Amino acid sequence: MPLVRRVAVAVAALAGLVVAVLGLWLAVVLGPSGTATFTARATGPVVLGPDVLGALDVPVTVRAHTGDGDSAATGVFLGVAPAADVADVVGGSRVLRAVEARFPARVLDLAPSGTGSLADPAGLDVWATSARGSVDVRQPGSDAVLVAPSGAEPVTIVLERRHATWFLECLVAVVVGLIVAVAGAAWLVQAVGHRIPVGPLGARRVGRARPAPGAHDHDEHDHDEHDHDELENDEHENGEHENDHDDHDEHEEATR
Repeated sequence: MPLVRRVAVAVAALAGLVVAVLGLWLAVVLGPSGTATFTARATGPVVLGPDVLGALDVPVTVRAHTGDGDSAATGVFLGVAPAADVADVVGGSRVLRAVEARFPARVLDLAPSGTGSLADPAGLDVWATSARGSVDVRQPGSDAVLVAPSGAEPVTIVLERRHATWFLECLVAVVVGLIVAVAGAAWLVQAVGHRIPVGPLGARRVGRARPAPGAHDHDEHDHDEHDHDELENDEHENGEHENDHDDHDEHEEATR
């Protein structure tokens, strides 16, 4: 059970670290305004339908500019109208249709459709909103946007999705992920530390080394030799003691 608990804590700590890293990355990508951008490069008219504009229920802005970036001066027309009205305006003309806004690549995928040239749509009265360079889509779930450059120069199209709380949610993810990761790592360090026994002076206890083969016999041999030497020393001392006693007796008899 302790092993299962340690594995679970390690997985939770790793998951917290992943959440913190992803939250930080998203916070940098979205910025304080909480804006996700998707970009495409095209030549000719482009249609963005409600399937792309309304994929998320958030405010949407579409921008378009040519190479110099000054979209108003270069005549990039953008018109917003219900999807059915935009389809009537386009008819069978050749356009590029936005099919997907991919994240985290932040790319707007386009696919060609139709043949023939599109007439200038700027003077039509079907547009709910029209501008040059940038338009806000108020009903992205039902409206479509037509981007119609006036020339053959390539146009950069940027789709922006905004949500005021996205940046704050990313910061919350960073904080929560770091708390989980640090708490899990601290618990693991403490658990591993408890498994290492220490002595009274803080040193690790080391078990008695197992004697090598033959060492036991060698110790017994040394012990026998030690006992033999002690026995000889005792006999020698006893002999000297007896000789001293005999000399003492002879001395007393001579004195008498």
